[in-house]
Amino acid sequence: TALMDADIDCPNVGTILGITEKFTTKESRLIPVEKYGMKICSMSCFDIGDKPIIWRGPMIHNALIQFLSSVEWGDVKYLIVDMPPGTSDAALTMLQFFDLDAIIAVTTSHTLSLEDATRTLRMAQSFNKQIGIVENMTGDVFGSGRGRELAEREKIPFLGAVPFSKIIADSANNEKPAIENE
Repeated sequence: TALMDADIDCPNVGTILGITEKFTTKESRLIPVEKYGMKICSMSCFDIGDKPIIWRGPMIHNALIQFLSSVEWGDVKYLIVDMPPGTSDAALTMLQFFDLDAIIAVTTSHTLSLEDATRTLRMAQSFNKQIGIVENMTGDVFGSGRGRELAEREKIPFLGAVPFSKIIADSANNEKPAIENE
């Protein structure tokens, strides 16, 4: 399994997974960082520190093309691409240039998040891609059930709900996946 962080200007995958290693190269190809049994590619694997990445769409497009064509992924069965929210240049690049098997829209029960998920759904449909919904952070704070309602209304698969959990929140702060704490 491999994970590509396509949120170029806000690369948080490295922080969440506690990645301090940087990319290495071999024969002018980037070697992804390996952690928790995954190959990981993120802008956070470059030495950027807390410097902002202030790039226009064409630069983000080029970075995504490089991540997919210049990274030595090796033999991976699944490449999960963590996208920024919405229907920006990054989403358009991924849909136009790569043969994606499916899209998972992640939402909360909050109205604003549901609006973003609906736009993602419409974009996926315009490219004839399969899409499913996951409802994140369910519970007292953000509510629950509206992601499932969206999936049912749109006749697309509801893939599950992830509760708002102190264990999951702490795992991100501790830079270690929650499953590693069990």
